Amino acid sequence: MPNPKGNMAVVGKGVVVLLGGVMLAHAQAHAQEPGDSATTAASGDSMVARPSTPQRRAYYLYPVPTSEKLTGFKLTLVAAYLWRTALDGTTRPSTVFHHSAYTANHQLLIGFGGDWWAPQNTRHLNVGIEYSKFPGPFFGIGPRTSKSAQELFTPHTFALGATAQREIRPHTYAQVGLHILHTSIVKTVPGGLLSADTIPGSTAYTVVAPEIGLVLDSRDRLFGPQRGAFIQGTVRINLPPLGGSAGFQRYLLDARVYRHVRPGSVLAMQGVFEATSGHVPFEELPQLGGSELRAYVYGRWRDRVPLGTTSGRSARSAPATAPAFATISRPRRTPTSAWMAPGARRARAR
Repeated sequence: MPNPKGNMAVVGKGVVVLLGGVMLAHAQAHAQEPGDSATTAASGDSMVARPSTPQRRAYYLYPVPTSEKLTGFKLTLVAAYLWRTALDGTTRPSTVFHHSAYTANHQLLIGFGGDWWAPQNTRHLNVGIEYSKFPGPFFGIGPRTSKSAQELFTPHTFALGATAQREIRPHTYAQVGLHILHTSIVKTVPGGLLSADTIPGSTAYTVVAPEIGLVLDSRDRLFGPQRGAFIQGTVRINLPPLGGSAGFQRYLLDARVYRHVRPGSVLAMQGVFEATSGHVPFEELPQLGGSELRAYVYGRWRDRVPLGTTSGRSARSAPATAPAFATISRPRRTPTSAWMAPGARRARAR
């Protein structure tokens, strides 16, 4: 399902972005999409090229051992099965995948998902289910929170989501979805901001949120696009009558443009506007960090309205990222000084 923070294939945490990137990078190399501009050299003549022939089916299994300060040794497993519903030069690859991770500190993430494209890409369905028990950092809320204010918390999260798209004109899709999530915060720092239970969602919350949206997708390929654009606008509304713990709304506008600059180089630019309103749990606030803002941990900043990133990507060099961040404040029932970090309180006072 489309995800406002890094376009994850399934709802969940920042680790899914990393795992999905590993899987998609290898999938691109071995299962080139029909209709792509890639070519392969003809036998005996490196100057003559012919269109590459895509595979109808492919299997992938990747164990990824890593080590992090919060988790200790971590073993991640990514498995995927890719196929195409038609080899017509246009239809994108469909995917069924699994991702899981387990750490020396007994932290766990496990998820399954599927991404299905109909022939000629006229319809698209994405589903995902995930359970996670992983720690995360909290610095407070606002654009000027201090790094020294960091405190760790551990949520137990179960998430289930589905989105469906239907082409209403060439490269333009109407989107509907439903997202269900329950999070319980099982561990916080004694005496910290979250332990006082004054921040929305600091103990537990439930999301039952229908979604509507519109998508323009003219990318030349699904993995590693070189040309085209992707523009997505969605509105997601958490509904207490359906079981949601509080009423709030999330708004997303995600725009990306890809331009082939020269052989081996692509300019990729992205701008993201994400906003919330209502009684929003802190974990559902727009966040910056991780894949969206390299060199900063995911969740380094949280606020109601962050503006995303603009980045350049090249096949021969590392991406460059320039972040922007803005906030819009609204009166809340909870006193601001009770839950904002000291740096943010000083900023609001000015």
